[in-house]
Amino acid sequence: MIFGSWEFGITYDIYERSPDQRWIFGFFNIVIDDELLIHRGSNWTLNCVIPYLKNTINDIDARGLVEVNLNKNTAYLKACASRNYYSYIEIDLMNAANQFPENAELSAQIEDYEKKITDPPFGIEIQSYSELTDYGWRFFLFGAGEEERLIYSKDAGKTVFEKRLPRGTVEKVLRSLPDPICLYKW
Repeated sequence: MIFGSWEFGITYDIYERSPDQRWIFGFFNIVIDDELLIHRGSNWTLNCVIPYLKNTINDIDARGLVEVNLNKNTAYLKACASRNYYSYIEIDLMNAANQFPENAELSAQIEDYEKKITDPPFGIEIQSYSELTDYGWRFFLFGAGEEERLIYSKDAGKTVFEKRLPRGTVEKVLRSLPDPICLYKW
């Protein structure tokens, strides 16, 4: 079943449950421009993924969308830094610092990065449970006048994508997902 449309949607299908009925597994994916983004199979923990996604609505309600004119790469990296998520830049720096521990300049750059955390964080993160982030996916939502900007990456920001949608589209799709308790009634 798809929630949303071919332009932006979320799809899942329940395949199995654990013997104690505690865990619900199945296929999950995000659809953007008629493409399935996440190529990972059918062993998603749906009763974790769906509630996390729906929890994003609380952030949207509480803070609204930040209006952003930054390019997609800068907006993505700033959103990551404000949450102390490492992007490919910091990962490369840390790898270099491990190879050359005597290089004080590398250590200073890493320390500078950790000072970028903000409260509230920059933009709205589409909460996704670790199953998405473990594979490198992060999604952020920003405002742009009558539109919203969904900015995302699957590789810690080396490659950043953007989808512009009519304002309210992502929230509408998230609200259309079933209440997590309904997953147990299948």
